[in-house]
Amino acid sequence: MNTIKFKITNKIKNKIKIINNQEANLKKQKDFFTKKKTSFWFFFIPILIIVLANIGLLIATSWYSIDFKIAEVISKGLSTEFGKYWSRGYGYSGNTELIAVMMIYIALLFESIFLKKIAQKKLWWKENYWIVNIYYLAAIIGFLAFSISRVTWIALRNGTFGPGIDTALLDSIKYRVTGGIIAVIYQTIILGFGFYYVRYKLAKTNRLLTEHLWFKSAKVLTFFVFGYIIVLILKGTMNRVYYFNTIFGDLFEKAPDKLKNYYETHPHSGIGLGYGAPPPGKLVGGFNNNIPPELQYPWWKSSLPLRYDPNMPHYKNPWQLAFPSGHMNATCGVGSLLYIFYKKNNKGKANWWIKTFFIIWIIHFLSMNFALVMERMHWMSDTAFTIILTSIIAIIVNFVMNKLFAKKLNLLKTNKQELLPTPAPLISSPKKVNIIKNEKYKLF
Repeated sequence: MNTIKFKITNKIKNKIKIINNQEANLKKQKDFFTKKKTSFWFFFIPILIIVLANIGLLIATSWYSIDFKIAEVISKGLSTEFGKYWSRGYGYSGNTELIAVMMIYIALLFESIFLKKIAQKKLWWKENYWIVNIYYLAAIIGFLAFSISRVTWIALRNGTFGPGIDTALLDSIKYRVTGGIIAVIYQTIILGFGFYYVRYKLAKTNRLLTEHLWFKSAKVLTFFVFGYIIVLILKGTMNRVYYFNTIFGDLFEKAPDKLKNYYETHPHSGIGLGYGAPPPGKLVGGFNNNIPPELQYPWWKSSLPLRYDPNMPHYKNPWQLAFPSGHMNATCGVGSLLYIFYKKNNKGKANWWIKTFFIIWIIHFLSMNFALVMERMHWMSDTAFTIILTSIIAIIVNFVMNKLFAKKLNLLKTNKQELLPTPAPLISSPKKVNIIKNEKYKLF
């Protein structure tokens, strides 16, 4: 009888020990909102400063004269060779870098879905894991093909001022092509590193499932989709043209005669760069004056009624307009890579290379901001508003997704720590751990 009681007592003790271990592991997992430590403030403070600074800028540029003066001063950087390379390079990279980032998140989703099904002993997913491998190969080849063809098209296309001329600069296309080549190189490196990290640092470890990285990926992709939908809607409803269009008459007067002649004798592909429609009966020329002061609106006043003024500059598609900035929205998205790469060391602090990546991204982010204003393709109010808008969208998406998936992930909420995920139900004994590992490694 005593032996039976002893065995039952031991079983109860072992169960209590297992539960305590699970609770201890749960406390160590701080993948969502965590108790604020040194690492948190390292990331949070710079972002907070940037957001607050841009709130101040947005308020200041509500007075159009201030917005105009900022654009006038910063655009003087185009008088230097460095300014031309820098601004046009960033103008190119902002159109494509988000594509590489989205491909990384899609790879993470693919890996998560397949490995979860394989862990559930579903044979079809194990036998067809080659689909994931094909995605990696197709994504890299597709990205390189798209990027190289785009740079080639920019170099060879016949622009508004003739072949080899950059419309934004009224100068050689070499500045944008050089920036495009550099962008293809560094974006391909980011894509390759991202794929390597997802495959060999996440998919081959328990991090992919235990940290619910599929959920993080879903959050970021949702943020991208909603962010761009809102930006596109605002571009169409605000209908704001660039500083470049506003002062196009001054730029046109300074242009060489051969550029003026080409502009006045060739079609503009349905785009009017300056103010003033062509004379009656002419299909080319015109649109070569500054926008009159009474038609220059601040960021908060919609220019949509002016869209139907035949004398106003116009673009064929809403995403070609100024307010808000799709480039800045994309650059914010690049920073989201920290969301999946971030992992604390044994002391609960962020690794040094994560901090280095964050510092590089902050520099890249600020550089993109000023480069867009310098190339006259955005106002400071465009970028300031986008930074604030993107921050709000990120907070809303994070909150809503946590609420929607709270039950599925069995998230906890306490006074000290919020929304912590439970351990993945894959590990119950050393034997099962070995079986799962062996099955996973057969796939790679």
